[in-house]
Amino acid sequence: MIVLDASLIIDSLLPKLGERHRLAKEILKEISDRRIEVLMPKIAKIELLSVFSRKIGNRAIEVVISIGEGVTFVGEEEFYQVAEAIAPKVRGRAVDLYYTALAFKNSAILLSCDKLQVENARLAGVEAYYVPDDFERALERIKGIRTLS
Repeated sequence: MIVLDASLIIDSLLPKLGERHRLAKEILKEISDRRIEVLMPKIAKIELLSVFSRKIGNRAIEVVISIGEGVTFVGEEEFYQVAEAIAPKVRGRAVDLYYTALAFKNSAILLSCDKLQVENARLAGVEAYYVPDDFERALERIKGIRTLS
């Protein structure tokens, strides 16, 4: 099981990011091809709508809906207590704690293009990968995950 940070999806859709774009796309393709279960906190929809509405305007809603296919969006009631418990230790950004808590609660790995988020997730005991630097390790780890049938 994988928790995807919005930063990975954003990077995968912005070609101007060059290598980061290519790596993010390749990671997402591997996850999709292997049909691995993907979780994201519901707040990710708001993050994605906010970023994409600035980049592509009114098409943002269509893009976010299409991204959501194959992703299970989880409400905060499912992981809030975990987020609250790890917040004093991690001292990270609140929205990042949602991703970390979701990964922690589900024994999932966290994939992100946000270095600080990954560092903080690791402080909480979450197996996390900063895709621009950890691409090969993340890809190998993904290949080791049992797939959905």
